[in-house]
Amino acid sequence: MAACSLVCLTTSGGVPLFTRNKGTKKPLPFPLIGTLNGVHMFAASKDMTLKSTTTENAKVFWKIFNNR
Repeated sequence: MAACSLVCLTTSGGVPLFTRNKGTKKPLPFPLIGTLNGVHMFAASKDMTLKSTTTENAKVFWKIFNNR
């Protein structure tokens, strides 16, 4: 079974709304999620779009829903 984590954050502050995990793989630690979200927010402030990145153990994708 493939492991999967879903983390939903607020766009402006990175506050987690909810997380869901499937499988046995550990979820990304919150400090790493916060750091990656900070990079995403910084890129957005410079009119750039960060769509995805890869860590040693995970692939992270960003999707904005209804501009929120």
